[in-house]
Amino acid sequence: MENPAYPLNKEQRQLLVYEIARLTTGKELELLEPILSKTYYAASVICEELGVSVHSLIKIARQVGLISDEDKINKYGLWKLYKGKNKSQDDTLQFYFSEIGREKVKELCKEHKWWFR
Repeated sequence: MENPAYPLNKEQRQLLVYEIARLTTGKELELLEPILSKTYYAASVICEELGVSVHSLIKIARQVGLISDEDKINKYGLWKLYKGKNKSQDDTLQFYFSEIGREKVKELCKEHKWWFR
């Protein structure tokens, strides 16, 4: 089998697997749902909306299980490569929240305001 014209990144490979599974089984795969979301949110964007620190939000999101292990996905979001604003900065993995994850984070902030002081 020939290599594709360009290498597929992890998200593209996962989407391809999802589509093959959906077409062959006729069923949606809930686990891969976050990949299909059109919008993902960096923690910094959500923090701006809520007026909380990124550090606090990430710490709590990890504690309650919203953030998956590095390079894995869940219904709350996925890991993506983040390119720094400086060209000299290396790419780093950053967790991006899906719409479901964003709403869950908002709920946590409302329910547990004392966490975010």
